[in-house]
Amino acid sequence: MKTKKRIQTVLTTLLVLVSIPMVAAAPQTASFKELGIIHSSNPKNCTYAVSADGSTVLGSVLDAENGYKSQRWQNDTTSIMPIISQPDKQHRVLAMSADSSAVVGFVQAATGVEAFVFKNNRMTYLGGLDPDAKPVVSSSRPGVYSMATAVSNDGSVVVGHYQASGIGRRAFRWQNGRMTDLGTIQGEHEGSQSFATDVSADGSMVVGSFFGSKGHQAF
Repeated sequence: MKTKKRIQTVLTTLLVLVSIPMVAAAPQTASFKELGIIHSSNPKNCTYAVSADGSTVLGSVLDAENGYKSQRWQNDTTSIMPIISQPDKQHRVLAMSADSSAVVGFVQAATGVEAFVFKNNRMTYLGGLDPDAKPVVSSSRPGVYSMATAVSNDGSVVVGHYQASGIGRRAFRWQNGRMTDLGTIQGEHEGSQSFATDVSADGSMVVGSFFGSKGHQAF
């Protein structure tokens, strides 16, 4: 009898639970928010990155006189980032660390295009590599070409791509002041190219795309 009563009690409890109406979660509605522009005479801007908590958004704005400049949206305020002081140089931020303390991108001038990391209000140019994968800087070789496209959480590792005469564009990884050529897929021809597009939080893993005889491939 006791066993029978227990079974009846369990069945009654299950029936009660089943009969309780499930309350559906209210659907979230998406909305757009204009982030504003600084140069209203030529309203051309775009965004590239957002911090982990969503409080900071980075992108670029077109300055009618001096080209593109990096722009920050934070605390409902829009401002040009104080990356460089030379008005003749254009700069674009392409990525930032999770807490927005480190940002990366490229600076463009008449002498070339160069990757940078801007951390703790300090600008560091990353330079580039020559066809033999030896480091070069824009001051020593005009025409250097490199772009930084991603950065680790603490800002210590930066990835992107560079270009050198005769080898096209190659992915790089920058750490401790040194840029390293990541090369291309083994066995491919000399004209193959690679691009690093992102890096893990701790900087240990790099991902991107490769272009060679078999077309585009992920790595």
